Amino acid sequence: MIEQRRLNAENSFIDSVIEQFKKNRSDAVKVLNVFKMHKIIKIDSITGQFSLKHGAFWDLNVIKNAILQHI
Repeated sequence: MIEQRRLNAENSFIDSVIEQFKKNRSDAVKVLNVFKMHKIIKIDSITGQFSLKHGAFWDLNVIKNAILQHI
């Protein structure tokens, strides 16, 4: 159940990137992975929600840079 909530939070983030920044799913997953690697995003496995360390990370230029940074 906790694992499902974690997945729900990650999927919510991916869907939000797709909707807000008009990116495809592959790019949204890249952003999620970069944000997780740099500990920019916190996934709450209890509530199934995500939060960013700072609202400035929710910016088109940051999203584009995260996509380009992905290895």
